[in-house]
Amino acid sequence: MKCYYLKMETPPRSIINSPNTKDKLFNTYKTQLACYVWLIEDNFNRPVNRGYLVYTRSKSKLVNVELEEAFKQDVKEKAAAIIRIIDKNQFPKATPYKKRCIECTYRNICIK
Repeated sequence: MKCYYLKMETPPRSIINSPNTKDKLFNTYKTQLACYVWLIEDNFNRPVNRGYLVYTRSKSKLVNVELEEAFKQDVKEKAAAIIRIIDKNQFPKATPYKKRCIECTYRNICIK
């Protein structure tokens, strides 16, 4: 059985259940899109350089997000680091820069 698909880019869409606040793009949203792009590129062997955010609480506003190769590579490296953390069963060291804690997923359980 052959699988046929269009020969065009297939950017992912991520549904965000919050208002679009002053057109600020949170790094966590961009990272999530990069993970979706990674899946599309690996599974369909097609390059994808952008994605869309759909803000459901802002009249379904659609925001185009460009994803640079360096950013996508950084996401892959962070995923590999997470896998190493899980394999070794240990948390990363806390940063001395508290502003970095704002977006960190360990902020509520971190030993500082």
